[in-house]
Amino acid sequence: MKEKAIEWLFNGEVGLSSKTIAASILRVYYNRNHIPYDKSDFSRCYKLVKFADIPKIELEILAKTYPEWKPIVENWDNLIYRYENDLPFLEYLETL
Repeated sequence: MKEKAIEWLFNGEVGLSSKTIAASILRVYYNRNHIPYDKSDFSRCYKLVKFADIPKIELEILAKTYPEWKPIVENWDNLIYRYENDLPFLEYLETL
């Protein structure tokens, strides 16, 4: 998982929110932590989680390290469902 996160940082579709996930996985402090603010941001996070096979427990650690991630992590499965099924996304994300 950690090796895949490192590979993602160098070769993946990287954004600030996916860097925050990678930093949490690697247990590195990231002072520019960001949550996904739209479908494109979430897309990069989703792709990282799938690519690196990041388990839910790691996302829970992310939420403890960066509290602004808590509503995202608590609604992760619903966000994935909306993303994968091309359902209204931004409106839902803004309610979190």
